[in-house]
Amino acid sequence: MKRIIEIFTIVLLFNTMAYGGEIFSPGNASFSGYVKTVGSMPIAGCRVYAYDSLGNVSAFMETDSTGYYLISGIAAGEYRAKTLNQSGYVDVWYVNGSSWDEATPFTIQDNDTLSGVDFNLNYGGCIEGQVKNSLNEPIEGVFIDTYDTLQNFVTSAISDSSGIYFIKGLTTGHYRLHTENNAGYINEWYDNKASFEMADNIDVTMGDTVSGISFQLQPGGIISGYVVASDSGTPIAGITVSLYNPNQSLYKNTQTDSSGYYVLYSVENGNYKIGTYNSFGYVDRFYNNKDSFESADTLFVQGDTLSNINFVLVYTGIPQNVGSKKYNIRAFFIGKKLFLEGLPSGEKEVSLFDMSGALLRKEKVDCKYVTFNFNNRRNGVYFIKSKGTVNFCKKIIYIE
Repeated sequence: MKRIIEIFTIVLLFNTMAYGGEIFSPGNASFSGYVKTVGSMPIAGCRVYAYDSLGNVSAFMETDSTGYYLISGIAAGEYRAKTLNQSGYVDVWYVNGSSWDEATPFTIQDNDTLSGVDFNLNYGGCIEGQVKNSLNEPIEGVFIDTYDTLQNFVTSAISDSSGIYFIKGLTTGHYRLHTENNAGYINEWYDNKASFEMADNIDVTMGDTVSGISFQLQPGGIISGYVVASDSGTPIAGITVSLYNPNQSLYKNTQTDSSGYYVLYSVENGNYKIGTYNSFGYVDRFYNNKDSFESADTLFVQGDTLSNINFVLVYTGIPQNVGSKKYNIRAFFIGKKLFLEGLPSGEKEVSLFDMSGALLRKEKVDCKYVTFNFNNRRNGVYFIKSKGTVNFCKKIIYIE
């Protein structure tokens, strides 16, 4: 079974996979170096990623106790390198670049080893706090997303069993925080604000820690149900179920699992309408078996759980569009291929990242449609990101 959880926010985290390395473009070339602090202390367990000239990850390796790493067995060619660490240091591109454009490319010949690709990292600023519910009980597993003042995503952290989170590796600047959770609580911007524009700035200085940046989340509503085929009652996996505001704007969406079940968490109090979207040949419907937004039944959410909001879809074999909205970007797996549909006009390229934030692959968009091959990909969290006519990101959980 493969599950997809979609969250329309940019969330790039450090992969929790065990330390080691991996080669994606095998060959006979190598490069090596050291990762140390600006005070020349070695940094162990820091990943170094090798990117080819197209921006694809060719390999990564982690430093040993001396800060040394060796990326070997890659194809000859031009590369850029970048660090990724869990120790609170500010990651950089080689040499001391803050972005791909500022990175210094280097070329490796076949059967050659290039040494001296070294990094010296500064310790970054930190933000820490706690996430609790209205009863002052800690909430585990809440994502705390960090944005700069231009609303660009920076990094994220997850609250532990005590509700404590710790964001590390920040450069000096102003930041705003937002929660994301599937525990049924209403997400918010710091400090108890409803939008990015209203959120409080948090001033961070490299090397310092800002403490006491805490959240108290209120319980939200939950909507759940099943989607089945009309002729057999067979559950339908991969159907997008979308929740809309009264003005027909998309509020949030999710997808059905292998049992046809879906659940929408953290729904704020209010009135909504709900409908399906699919590209499998079923006729999409709004609730309660209605064919349009205008005729759909209204759902009233007041912090409670609305279950059995079910859909019975008729199969015609002809893809339908009832229930879709502009920029309702859809993702689903067929075999080991991830398909992404409904991309906005003008999108030309989409990127796949792992949970660590490392770029794994870029693919060209063909008529609002793109695919990624998941052969040799491990189970875990991935992210699909685009920056074109619409700046979006999808969180994908891949389980084979």
